[in-house]
Amino acid sequence: MSDVALQPATDGAGGRGGIGRTKRIMHDRPGRIDRLFDRVTLLAGLFVLVILALVGIFLLFQARHALAESGWSFFTRTVWRTDLHPAQIGVLGLLFGTVVVSIVAVVIAVPVGVVTALYIAEYAPLKARKLLQGLMDLLAAIPSLLFGIWGFLFLQGQIVPLSRWLTTYLGWIPIFHTEANASLTNSIFIAGVVVSLMVIPIVASITRAVFAQTPPGEKEADQAHPAVSKAASNRARRRCRSVVSE
Repeated sequence: MSDVALQPATDGAGGRGGIGRTKRIMHDRPGRIDRLFDRVTLLAGLFVLVILALVGIFLLFQARHALAESGWSFFTRTVWRTDLHPAQIGVLGLLFGTVVVSIVAVVIAVPVGVVTALYIAEYAPLKARKLLQGLMDLLAAIPSLLFGIWGFLFLQGQIVPLSRWLTTYLGWIPIFHTEANASLTNSIFIAGVVVSLMVIPIVASITRAVFAQTPPGEKEADQAHPAVSKAASNRARRRCRSVVSE
């Protein structure tokens, strides 16, 4: 809801006999529905934060015995042997695998997602654009568990030849180096590819929304910049030629 207040005001010319103008002062006041929606969304955000905090507290409480038994070695040990006495458990291997899989997924998903969003927002035909937008939103809503099952049952066997090619011809690069008889199934690379396929629709949807909010004038100015620069360089080149010829 907006309230408009009209106040008489005159500029310099109006004070000296010119035509006076009316100054409009806008007061934007949200309506009752807007205030209710704002409070509901605020409560929803706070509720999510409280749930996350409670989950963290619950996990720490349940892990108190393991932390008391292992101490700080719980975070620096890769062994997980509960059949020993005392038990030797650590999460360093899990943390390392999580970080490496995330890096592989980001390296693949971010460029592909941004390029996909750029094509949908700027270059795709109008009819195809609507279809691709719906497809990206639909893929972004698929649960991650289904991606994991699909990658384990189907995609893993399709990526093993690519993994073998990378380690055969690019094995001199440390990140592609493996042992001679290493098993290429259930690898971090395959897990990273599956996670990237799960992330690509999300990156593409968010990036497309950002591209759609760009003002048309800004995009037109950016498109005209190379042409202006080329025209200026051509004028400078012709000017130099005329000076040399003289």
